[in-house]
Amino acid sequence: MADPSIDAPPKKLEAKEEIYEEQEWKEYFRTGNVTKLLHRKFILFSIVIGLSYITHFIMAAGATDAYSDRTRLDQCTGMNAADSSAVFDLSLMMLSIYHMVEWLRNTVLLTVVCIGVNIMVVWYITIFNTLFGLIAYIIAIIALFGEGGAACKDVQSNRYSFILIDVIIFFVGFVFFSFPIVILRCLSKQSHEKLLHKQDDSEDDE
Repeated sequence: MADPSIDAPPKKLEAKEEIYEEQEWKEYFRTGNVTKLLHRKFILFSIVIGLSYITHFIMAAGATDAYSDRTRLDQCTGMNAADSSAVFDLSLMMLSIYHMVEWLRNTVLLTVVCIGVNIMVVWYITIFNTLFGLIAYIIAIIALFGEGGAACKDVQSNRYSFILIDVIIFFVGFVFFSFPIVILRCLSKQSHEKLLHKQDDSEDDE
């Protein structure tokens, strides 16, 4: 009678998952590390940042169009043409500038994600635009719900509607559209360490 221990296939050795030493959160957002993380999470961040890119592009074009809308000089109740135009002019100008700069900043992020080139310093330096955006939205809200907005709501309906839509988008996703890389904070440190220790294909070939 054959010994069952001889005929039995050898037991497979279970591969132990390597655990890496974790760093402080700020270390993962340094330009070199964040570039690797974004690039090595290509699918996730190309979708997320691509959505932000498209949104800012559409809103920048929309704000520019609304600024020069044909109803711009239509007189609101109790106002002349110049005063009527001024009700929404500043809000639309600031929103268009904000969205244009954010669109360019998202272009930088997409370059990092798709190519893996470390130009994150450009994105970090231009982060002041987020503060500019907050100010633009505050002015837009004042324009919408102030006396001028009430007087021009029907006369300049296209301009009023665009600013209202933009403000709604602000309340829904301002943090997401201004800081898309905040998703990294929602992932575990260990997952970041695995990506940072992962060898590039070019390094594997050496």
